[in-house]
Amino acid sequence: MRNERLPAEERKWQIRYAAKNVFLRKGFHNTTMEDVISESGMSKGGVYRYYKSISDMLFDLMEDGCEYRYNIVDNFLTSNKNLNKYDAVAEMMTDKILDDNELSKVYVMFLQEKQYDENLEKLFLKLKEETFIELKKIYEKFGFSFNYYEYDFLTDFMNSLVLGREILSAKNSFLKNRLLLKKFIREYLENSEE
Repeated sequence: MRNERLPAEERKWQIRYAAKNVFLRKGFHNTTMEDVISESGMSKGGVYRYYKSISDMLFDLMEDGCEYRYNIVDNFLTSNKNLNKYDAVAEMMTDKILDDNELSKVYVMFLQEKQYDENLEKLFLKLKEETFIELKKIYEKFGFSFNYYEYDFLTDFMNSLVLGREILSAKNSFLKNRLLLKKFIREYLENSEE
C-alpha cells in the first residue's frame, strides 16, 4: 500500500509516534532508525527527510508531552477556579506525578537514558528550561514567586516520583496515598513562601 501525501507536520507526527511504539516495546536504548522505518511503513529516505536520529524523535515526543501537560493545566485551571493557589498547584503537580500515559512512560525511559548519553542530557536541560518559562507564567498567575532553584527542586522531586511510579511499580501505592502526596506538595508550597 502506498503512503498518501501528508503535510510535513503530519508526516513527522506519524514517524515519531511509530518511534514511540517501538520505544515502548523495545526501550529507547534498543531502538534503531531501522526499527522506526519498519514501524512507520515509510521508506528510509522518507524517514530521514524528517528525522536524522531517534534522539530527534524523542525530543519531539518530549515536546508533545509538554504540550499535552500544558493543555491539561489549562483545562484544570478553567474548571477549578474556586481552588486556592496552594490546592490548585498541588493538585496539578500530583496529577502530573500520577499521570500514567504512553508519553509519560517514554519520559521515564528518557530520564533513565540521559545519564548515558550527552545529547539526551542536553535535550533534558533544554526541555527543563522551556518548561520553567511556561510554569513561571502559571505560578505568577497564582501569585507565587517562582525562581529557578525552587523549580529545580520541584522538578527533581517530581521526576523521582515519576521514575518510582514506573520503575518500582509504585503507582498503586501512590494512588492510595494521593491525598498525602498532595499534602506534601501543598506544605512545600506554603513553606517556600515564608
